[in-house]
Amino acid sequence: MPVGQEDTNERDNQQPIKYHVMGMFHIYLDTSGQFYFTLESTGGDILLTSGGYPSNDNCRKGIDSARKSATNDKRYERKASKTRNKSGFYFILKGANNRFIAMSPVYSSESQREGA
Repeated sequence: MPVGQEDTNERDNQQPIKYHVMGMFHIYLDTSGQFYFTLESTGGDILLTSGGYPSNDNCRKGIDSARKSATNDKRYERKASKTRNKSGFYFILKGANNRFIAMSPVYSSESQREGA
């Protein structure tokens, strides 16, 4: 399921339509029967990993929610972690209902997190 790609589309002297591709969503089934999705960049880096869903249909609804929420900066909860004297930075994407949708990987700096 592609998210999109950088492109312009001009038709009949209308304004160009621009959209940006973040990457592609992938759905996985784990050994416990839960469905998960990841969002991978066009370079293959994982940008988001979801929580578990009981069905493929629910997982697809989670992807729809992620797509809708991803454009709203207020839906990102920025976090910092510290384990074994090592700091890390990540974010959680939440839906309109303020519930967890997905989490980013842990980055070594705030600027890496913000650039994801």
